Formats: sequence, structure tokens, C-alpha cells
Amino acid sequence: VRKPLDDWQADEVARIDRHQAVIDELNERGAEAGTYDADYLRNSIAAVEAVVIGEHLEEFEAEAARAKDKALTALRAALAVREKQDAEQAELAELRRQQAERDAQDERDRIAREAAERATREAEQRAQAERDAAAQRERDLELQAERAKRENLEAQQRAEQAERDAQAKADAAAAAERQRQADEQARLQREAEAREADIAHKT
Repeated sequence: VRKPLDDWQADEVARIDRHQAVIDELNERGAEAGTYDADYLRNSIAAVEAVVIGEHLEEFEAEAARAKDKALTALRAALAVREKQDAEQAELAELRRQQAERDAQDERDRIAREAAERATREAEQRAQAERDAAAQRERDLELQAERAKRENLEAQQRAEQAERDAQAKADAAAAAERQRQADEQARLQREAEAREADIAHKT
């Protein structure tokens, strides 16, 4: 007598569990809506939309319908939030990428500008060094010319002085010779006069 009752109760429990499992699945999907990414939420929405609510759920039909609506509302709201967040993240990532590209371009421009400025500065320094070297060479040549002119003048002056000294020495020697000859002539004259005077005295 107990066996049919037990079988009925087991079937009833299984029936209720089967219907309750549908509701539990819908409730779980709605409760977890805020923790997943957009693709998962879209798949969950499709899965919930695919759950058929009908008379086969018997007295659980209304509760299942409410659970489905609640789950879809939560999932769609979560998807809207997630899509907004994803869009904001994508926009932020794009802004960062653009900023990084601008920064990289600015860095490239700075390097190129500094290289150009350095090349210009080095070229100007080389040109100035060449001008300075040319001016120094010109000054050196002028100094060499002045020194050569001065040395030539000094050599000429020394030669002229040497010539004057030689002439003066020659003139002095000639004068001395003339004086010697005059002295010698005067001595001979005196001796001759003395001899004549001596002869005259003796006679």
C-alpha cells in the first residue's frame, strides 16, 4: 500500500526540482550579471531569452516568467553599463595612444630640432674657426713682412754704418800718413838747414 505513495512523492519531488532548477538558473544569471564581460552578458541574455516559459512549468510558470524578466532586466542593465565602460575604456585607450603618438612625435621633432641646431652651431663654429685661422695667417704674414722689412732696413743701416766706419778709418789712416810724411819732411828740412848752418859757421 505504501509503494505507490512513495513513487508519487518521488515523482512530485523530481517534478518540483525540475521546475525549480529552471527558476534557480534564471535567478543565478540575473544575480551574477554585474561580474562578467560584455560577451558573456550577451551570451547570458541569449540563453535566458531562449528559456521557454509555458504551461509545461505548471504552477511555477508565473514565478519562472518573473525570474526570466528579472534576469533579462538585470543582464541588459549590466550589459549597458559594461558596454559604456568598455566604450569609455576604449576611448581612454585611444586618447592614451594618441597622446603617446604625439609625445613620440614631439620627441622625434625635438631630437631632429636639436640635431639641426647642433649641426648649424658646429658649422658656424667651423666657419668661425676658419675665419679666425685665416685672420691669424694674415696677421702672421703681415708680421713676417714687417719683420723682414725691419731686418732688411737694419742690415742696410749696418752696411751703411760699416761703410762709414771703413771710410772714416781710411780717412784717419790717410791723414795720419800725410802727417807722418809732413813730419818727416819737416825733420829732413830741419836737418838740412842745420847742416847748412853748421857749414856756414865753419867757413
